[in-house]
Amino acid sequence: MSISTRHQPTELALEPLSAKEIQARVRAGASAEIVAAETGWPLEKVQRYAGPPLAEREYVAGRAQLVEVRRTGSSVTLGETVALVLSAEGAADISWDAARRADGKWVVLVYFTSHSDTQQASWTYDNVGRTVHPVDETARRLMGVSDDQIFDYITDEQAPALKAEEELDRPRLVAVPDAPPAEIFALEEQAHVLDVLIPMAELTEKPPVRPAIKPAPKPKVKGKRASVPSWDEILFGTTRGDDI
Repeated sequence: MSISTRHQPTELALEPLSAKEIQARVRAGASAEIVAAETGWPLEKVQRYAGPPLAEREYVAGRAQLVEVRRTGSSVTLGETVALVLSAEGAADISWDAARRADGKWVVLVYFTSHSDTQQASWTYDNVGRTVHPVDETARRLMGVSDDQIFDYITDEQAPALKAEEELDRPRLVAVPDAPPAEIFALEEQAHVLDVLIPMAELTEKPPVRPAIKPAPKPKVKGKRASVPSWDEILFGTTRGDDI
């Protein structure tokens, strides 16, 4: 069989895969080397597309370590809790990673070496609700769920109730509800009716009857008595004012 014949299946395997599918495999937790070995793609070509999903995995792992977990008497982050337990156990080579499952949920993992044995623990991580939930017994132990040191960790089911408790502790302002639209419409109709009735009442209402004012009587002027002419006035035709 020739070399070209031996490599023919590999060339056919390259056809169905796209850059998006390569990134999906890396996002699911595979390394660039594993993807190159499984698909037959050149490692340099896989690394060219693996950068964004690898950065996304690193970001999610860092965010999950900052999630606060409930502890008796206090509250610490997941990263602090895991570091505290692993330090007490003398573990080494601690590293964090994340992978996205087929259902869309993120799984956060921590790798460490204890007694020359490489171990791992995993949690599901909700980026929206900022909650973590242990998947295995090692994750529970690293969160402090043990006989001598008990931690109350926040689960996905407990997160809504805890958020409700925090909301109850906060002071609230009582908002005055707005009047419903039907009530507003009724008030407007009532005001309109009043606007119509009031002018009509003013038109139909009879004005009050006021007593007529009689004019004051005019003062009577005494008439002058007609003067009787004297005898001289009759004879000579003169008046009293003509005398010189």
